[in-house]
Amino acid sequence: MAGRINIISYLHGLWKRFKRRQFLGDLRYVESMQEIPDRLEEFVYIVGLQKPKWVIIPCPCRCGERLEINLMRSRHPRWHLQLKNGVISLWPSLWMTDKKCGSHFWIERNRVIWVPEHYRPRKKGEEHLHK
Repeated sequence: MAGRINIISYLHGLWKRFKRRQFLGDLRYVESMQEIPDRLEEFVYIVGLQKPKWVIIPCPCRCGERLEINLMRSRHPRWHLQLKNGVISLWPSLWMTDKKCGSHFWIERNRVIWVPEHYRPRKKGEEHLHK
């Protein structure tokens, strides 16, 4: 019985890794959060035309979560955005708790760099990316 559970867990893990996105979609620039549709599709939204305030992306694991990434210095936590010729990098990493999808990744030059599961923090109740 335990062997069957391990195989099922292993296959589920493989499926999760297979369906994850490796690259972000095209950028869309908007002035305010009200201009962002309910369904993000594959797009990355940069909110704030003069000075970016937010980056909104669908979770690249395709769980359906909407990630609202703060760029403003006055709010915490906040991330840093490098934007050049329609290509973005964000740091630090983005991490969703296990209560959500458990995704943990970096965005570097529109590429999603996944953090291996054995490197992911597992502190109960800790959340790095607030929705």
